[in-house]
Amino acid sequence: MGSGDLRTSTVDVEDPYGNAAYVVDRDCAQETLEKAATVTVGTPTVAARDGGPVLSLPITLAPTGDVAGVRLTGFASTTLFRQAGPTRLDVRLDPGDPPTTVQMSVVPARCDPHALAEDKVGTLFGVEVSGPGLPENASYFLPLTRAQRAALFGFFRDRCGMT
Repeated sequence: MGSGDLRTSTVDVEDPYGNAAYVVDRDCAQETLEKAATVTVGTPTVAARDGGPVLSLPITLAPTGDVAGVRLTGFASTTLFRQAGPTRLDVRLDPGDPPTTVQMSVVPARCDPHALAEDKVGTLFGVEVSGPGLPENASYFLPLTRAQRAALFGFFRDRCGMT
């Protein structure tokens, strides 16, 4: 560390692809949802449905009572998994609303060993949120534990015959 005066500089930054705004919107969506509700992701389960196994994650949203006008509006697919249940939701998280549990159900988007081997974002499921001050289609990534991610990868391998 130098002993001179502290200096602060600012510079305009180009963002031709809108990535900086996307990151800020994602952070705002997460903060808004977490102010409105406690989000708990449960244990993944696999059950037969529509001709094959489907992995479901129970997601419980318990309104905190701190913010009104916030809704969970959907889930997004990833490079590894596509939604096997509703992608559009309308879960109200207003003060006084009871806790709600929704199921996010997924199946492999494609059974390609390269998809799994090269995956970096396959378990980053977008959670779409609407609320005061949020842009349209704001979303953030569903917080998953290491065990929940391992269950998703195990399901992918089993369903795609890679075991």
